[in-house]
Amino acid sequence: MLRFFTSSITTGSSTSTRRQVRAAGASVQRALANAVVSLVHGESAAHHAEKAGEALFSEAIIDLDESTLLQVVADAPSSTVSREELRRGIDVAELLTRCELASSKGEARRFIEQGGVYVNNARIDAEAPLTLSNVLHDRYLVLRRGRRQMHLVVVA
Repeated sequence: MLRFFTSSITTGSSTSTRRQVRAAGASVQRALANAVVSLVHGESAAHHAEKAGEALFSEAIIDLDESTLLQVVADAPSSTVSREELRRGIDVAELLTRCELASSKGEARRFIEQGGVYVNNARIDAEAPLTLSNVLHDRYLVLRRGRRQMHLVVVA
């Protein structure tokens, strides 16, 4: 629907105009989605969904309540790690390979060095071990490699 309304503007327009229309289209798309969710599910559900969407790629994920966090990562694969293992500390590269976000520890270390690994959406710069202090809601770690590869680690 957005393409229909913006196609006449972008045809024959300059590159900067097309970029502006695309940026405006994204905000219009968010507003449209919010309005539809609000109509179908109510205002509080729309606010809840908007908050979850904003947190998906920001460090605000740590502020989400448990049910919203689980909705955000519902499509992500998951695995389990023991609480005792986290108490001792788990090497990030080791966890990345166990979660199949990297094929080897060497590859995992390269991803970390290149700044492409996130724990709870906070970039991991050093190879400091993950501990219970990193856990959300006393049960979850959200690992992400790059923009789209996400994995939920459940602490048992």
